[in-house]
Amino acid sequence: MSLEDSNSKLKAEISLQQKRLHKLECERDKLHQEVKALQIEEEARNKQEEKTQTLEAQLSSTQLLLDKENSKFQNACHQQESLQAKQMSLLERVDALDQECEELQGQLGETEDTQTGLQDRLTHISEEKDQLKTQLTQEQSLRPCVLSCSRRSRDWRVM
Repeated sequence: MSLEDSNSKLKAEISLQQKRLHKLECERDKLHQEVKALQIEEEARNKQEEKTQTLEAQLSSTQLLLDKENSKFQNACHQQESLQAKQMSLLERVDALDQECEELQGQLGETEDTQTGLQDRLTHISEEKDQLKTQLTQEQSLRPCVLSCSRRSRDWRVM
């Protein structure tokens, strides 16, 4: 083989090697870009995961607060229901006491009327008693006189 052929063959081989090298360099650059893109994606994914974890923690904390507030609300509702039941019971008791008070006032009125009647009767009886006492006293004061008159009349007959 001649030197020219050998040289030509080497040039062709060098050209082929340069093309391969260029192709490999392009592939390397492309892979570098892909690695860079993957790194950016991984960083974004990591940031997203951190954000997700932060949001999940906030959500958990918020859910805990919501559960506490819901529990407070339920307790307040039960307390309100209990207070309403007590209020209804007290209102019923007030109604019963009002009715009892009205009945007692009616009985008191009747008792006062009866007392007034008895007082009038007592006054009348006392007045009648006083009249009878006065009459008795008058009769007793007249009686010695009647007795003495009747004795005299007997004495006069005897004579």
